[in-house]
Amino acid sequence: GRRQAFDAFDFIKHRTPGFEESYIVDLAPQIGIRETRRVFGRYRLTEDDVLDCADFPDTIGVNGWPVEAHVAGTV
Repeated sequence: GRRQAFDAFDFIKHRTPGFEESYIVDLAPQIGIRETRRVFGRYRLTEDDVLDCADFPDTIGVNGWPVEAHVAGTV
């Protein structure tokens, strides 16, 4: 997993304008953990926002993956 992360990062850094000076700060110490923390900001993105392709003036990222349900405490 770490090798794949660095390979993907290397590709993005060298082929995506604006990422030339980017770097990896840290990687998860353990594989298999998909979600550990959730940030609660001023606005909480909803499933409808995702499915309706909502656009926001302060967007910080994009994703091409559908909605997944991550329920705390279950495997």
